[in-house]
Amino acid sequence: MTVCSFCQENEKEEYWGDGLCVTCKDIKNISKVYSFQKSLDILRKVCLRNETQLDNNVKRELEKK
Repeated sequence: MTVCSFCQENEKEEYWGDGLCVTCKDIKNISKVYSFQKSLDILRKVCLRNETQLDNNVKRELEKK
């Protein structure tokens, strides 16, 4: 089998088709339901941190010590 064309880690589910593994197919299908832009906005808001969030996290850790 060959690897997924998106994540480049998992083996893709089938030889013919879009070349995605099961996990990446789920991501693609969820994005189709909620729109790609809305899915991207959610990922950025939930998974990525901006500078203020990073600074707050560092301050919190320093206060624990």
